Amino acid sequence: MSFGGCNRAPIIGFGADTVVLPSGTCTLTLAGSGEDSDKTGDLDIRNSMIIGTNGTMPPIVTGDPNWTDRIFHILIGTVTIKGIVIRGGWEADAGGGAVRIESGASLIMNHSQVADSFAIGMYGGGICNNSVSISSESGHLYAAENSRAQHAGDGAPVPRHCAG
Repeated sequence: MSFGGCNRAPIIGFGADTVVLPSGTCTLTLAGSGEDSDKTGDLDIRNSMIIGTNGTMPPIVTGDPNWTDRIFHILIGTVTIKGIVIRGGWEADAGGGAVRIESGASLIMNHSQVADSFAIGMYGGGICNNSVSISSESGHLYAAENSRAQHAGDGAPVPRHCAG
């Protein structure tokens, strides 16, 4: 499967699947929201996965200019994001403008950035964490220029809460 010119390349077998993004911008263009089957809108993740890069510059994963959904929705598994910029998410219903982590799932971010995303009336312009586990292996997680219309959340993510 591909999104915005970037191919998802799962490795068949045991352990986490791996997606390797090249330098440049991967733009999500298949509009739609409110479904969790990865048919439209955000990238719904339902198993453990590593998303990284093989480029010299960090890839940017973003929605097109008319985008009306978050970028990543982590439903199940442990997701590790390494060296990626996530921006341009927009969520009106459930918080997590760029990334939403559901109960029982977890996220590890390493040398990554969440920016320029928005949540209306909910928590987490950048990341909404409904789980117990979110971490940064390297201490390098940047959340900048994310906003929400009400409630808390413009800074770094906090377990069982939604933030910036």
